[in-house]
Amino acid sequence: MAQIIIRRGRQYFGMFRQLEIFLDGAKVGGVPYDQQRSFSIGGGRHDLLVKMDWCVSQPFTFVIKDDGVTEFECGCRFGPLMAFLSISLHSHDFFYIKAISLMEQDEGVWPPAPNTGGTS
Repeated sequence: MAQIIIRRGRQYFGMFRQLEIFLDGAKVGGVPYDQQRSFSIGGGRHDLLVKMDWCVSQPFTFVIKDDGVTEFECGCRFGPLMAFLSISLHSHDFFYIKAISLMEQDEGVWPPAPNTGGTS
């Protein structure tokens, strides 16, 4: 089985609550403030999303091999003051997800590299 590791850093917004983790539309768990969680998943294409109440991230699509390991970081996109001002205006992309370790990247597993060669 493949494994994803999701890290949540130190940010003031929601520090007493967990970020809910959704994989392919199903809730798989949560990540508390300044902690990380790992999840075993099947290989293939997946959509990752984090959520707290009505505030969510944009879906993050990735592909992983059956024995792959990928690490992600997630958190609020805004600083303390802007978070409270943006909570209703940017609730659809309030949190960020970024890949910080792509063990299979060199083998073209996540995401496929754009075709930069060829003629115009």
